[in-house]
Amino acid sequence: MRPTRTIRSIAAALALGTGLGALALAAPPAHAADPVPTEGEPCGPGGGVTVVVDFQELGGAVEIACAPGEQASGFAALEAAGFTTNDDGGAPAGALCQIDGIPADGYPYCWYEGYWSYWKADGGDPWGFAPTGPSAGPIAVGAIEGWSWDGPGNGTAGAPRVDTADLASPPADCAATVQVPTFDIVDDDEDLPVHLADGYPTEVAVVAAGTEPGAEDWSTAEVVDLSGRSGPTRILARRLGGECPDAPTFDTTTDVRAAYAPRWNGTGDGSPSPAVDKADERIVAFATGHVGYAPGSGVNDGFKTPDNALGPIDGSIVVLGDRGEITLTFDRPIADGDGHDLAVYENGFAYGEEDYVELGYVEVSSNGTDFVRFDSASRRVDPVGSFVAMDVAELGGLAGKDLAGKGTPFDLALLANHDEVRDGTVDLGAITHVRIRDIKGDGGDLDSFGRPIYDPDPVSGSAGFDLAGVAVLNQQPRSADEAWVHAAITDFLGRAPTDAEVADLTGRLAGGARRADLARELSTSTEWVERIVTRFYLDTLGREPDPSGLAHWVNQIRTGRRTVAQVAGSFYASSEYYREIGGGTDATWVADLYRKLLEREPEAAGQAYWERQVVARGRTSVATRIYGSPESRRARVERLYQDLLGRAADPGGLTYWSGRIATEGDLALAVHLASSGEYLRRAEVRFG
Repeated sequence: MRPTRTIRSIAAALALGTGLGALALAAPPAHAADPVPTEGEPCGPGGGVTVVVDFQELGGAVEIACAPGEQASGFAALEAAGFTTNDDGGAPAGALCQIDGIPADGYPYCWYEGYWSYWKADGGDPWGFAPTGPSAGPIAVGAIEGWSWDGPGNGTAGAPRVDTADLASPPADCAATVQVPTFDIVDDDEDLPVHLADGYPTEVAVVAAGTEPGAEDWSTAEVVDLSGRSGPTRILARRLGGECPDAPTFDTTTDVRAAYAPRWNGTGDGSPSPAVDKADERIVAFATGHVGYAPGSGVNDGFKTPDNALGPIDGSIVVLGDRGEITLTFDRPIADGDGHDLAVYENGFAYGEEDYVELGYVEVSSNGTDFVRFDSASRRVDPVGSFVAMDVAELGGLAGKDLAGKGTPFDLALLANHDEVRDGTVDLGAITHVRIRDIKGDGGDLDSFGRPIYDPDPVSGSAGFDLAGVAVLNQQPRSADEAWVHAAITDFLGRAPTDAEVADLTGRLAGGARRADLARELSTSTEWVERIVTRFYLDTLGREPDPSGLAHWVNQIRTGRRTVAQVAGSFYASSEYYREIGGGTDATWVADLYRKLLEREPEAAGQAYWERQVVARGRTSVATRIYGSPESRRARVERLYQDLLGRAADPGGLTYWSGRIATEGDLALAVHLASSGEYLRRAEVRFG
């Protein structure tokens, strides 16, 4: 049934934009329809206004097009999307009669025998009859405009036969950060792709490092063009449009060079190499544990040795196999500091002007579950044979590109723009896990540009990445209490503390325990007594203690039967010491006591006096008296000041403590020094 003249007149009035939409008419139903052929594509996220034209019985597919950006009106959107209007020129001003010359009869056919009904949809909402005419505007980005021909026999006007849900862009993810591949050194021939996870458009600015971009530096772009750039360069990228006024901005600084870094001693394009020698003084730690070793194919059992990746780089390796992986852990978290923060070591070797290298991705985590991966680049075009060398200046962000003993460095700051870092899932100040994933080399693994990565393939027996270890260049600072615990256990017990000891002692300090009390506990522990007795054995007998002897002397001290000074006298007076290290005569024995206890050669008068005392009173008396002499006490005070505070004793302290340890023992001074503020400050320097 044809629509009545009244309905057609109202529709025409709406088309003229006369405001009759205010009559609050019931909109014709946006009925569902069977699928029909369509041509064209809607706007992408943030791209503009999507325009749909359904010619209905006039024939042809439903046409879909995008009018870029915000549009001034419905007419403007049609034309910006590439449709023509009123080709015959006969329609009244402001009226829509033809779209792309259809209907061909033009005016007045399109006025009295049919009309273009006008529809709108916001996002993925269903079609709704337009409440205003097409002259009204503006029309926001993301809106959907629809035109549907309602000719004779159509009845009431129908919506375009396209589901608006299929046309709408996804909502903007305002928390998402624009992503651009990020490197410490980048080849100036690279075009860095700019990507926003929700697909909305982006704009970028590229300026010299340390400078702020002006409005003229920003431009809409899907890639960052580095041509003409050189040296430290700042790259910024952000979401285009007003959907997310507080959206985060991508911001990084990279060193643009004529190539990626060459081998460590190379002098060509991209040089110098930042590779880290295994003996570099910047190294502060190495991996201490491993989890999740999952070797891939092509690895003989003899190379499945994950412990080889722990500790200093010594040439031993663990082989990952094709697409295998391993995750390394560290006693102390890696932290983002100045420059590079870690270095990964493989066992590549030079082969003429190129290098034989096997490559891997590097990923980091602060909880062992959530990882972020460093960006990677491979500009090599051709596959690599089983034993073929490569130009490593074509590689960036890939572990293994450097020769054996030269670690490929990574800067955690390069990950700062990742959403997992920005939302706190991965803490760059507390990296506890580093994962290396092998790249098979057959082109099936891609770099951050979507390009295939090639390295020697196929290889059997020792296929894949040969990991020699991971060195740490920057660590998480310890708290003052943690530093004190490390210093105290190192100084009193001669070893590093366990994690359990650190947790226990720092917990007690936080609960109000005094450092003096904890130092006293350490200095009277069985472990400390064993260390003292062992030192006596080594000094006097030149050997480690036998188990029964160690147990005897430890028991003597811990039960209070003998003081440390008395035990010292027994060792220095022993027949074994006298015969062996002591030289076997009274003269040689006395001279050695001077060297050990007074830290000097004997003077003639002293030598003669103590030789007479050996004859008169025996070796035990002589050893005990020399050990307890004022000179020996001063030497021990000086030694404790040097060991615990790293300096000479001040005159007042030397005099006071030389007298006090005669009655209270050396440990009274050790506890006093270890509980001082000076010791704490030094501990923060040594272990912080």
